[in-house]
Amino acid sequence: AAYWKNLNWDKAIAAGMAAAGKPFSGKYDFIETAAMWPITHMVAPKDKALGCSDCHSSNGRLEKVDGIYIPGRGRDHIALLDTAGWALAALTLLGVIGHGIGRILTAKRTH
Repeated sequence: AAYWKNLNWDKAIAAGMAAAGKPFSGKYDFIETAAMWPITHMVAPKDKALGCSDCHSSNGRLEKVDGIYIPGRGRDHIALLDTAGWALAALTLLGVIGHGIGRILTAKRTH
């Protein structure tokens, strides 16, 4: 909670070191790192892998994880935003279809 709720490195490191029973000098620094995670979430073999909705759903394994957005979780869902997104996608599709029909009709008239 010291990091994910307050984004306070000092508190987070102090809390973590205290939980580990280790001293904390109060000093810390950062280094550049890179991590690569496969889309499979490191689950193998495939016949034993969970489905997406086992974690990404309202009653999934990630339900009680606070402080982050999880696609598919009910409390992270905003119905108005979803409706607006689908409406925009539908309007875009209609525009593309309309434009294509217009190009076809125009091409037939000019030849």
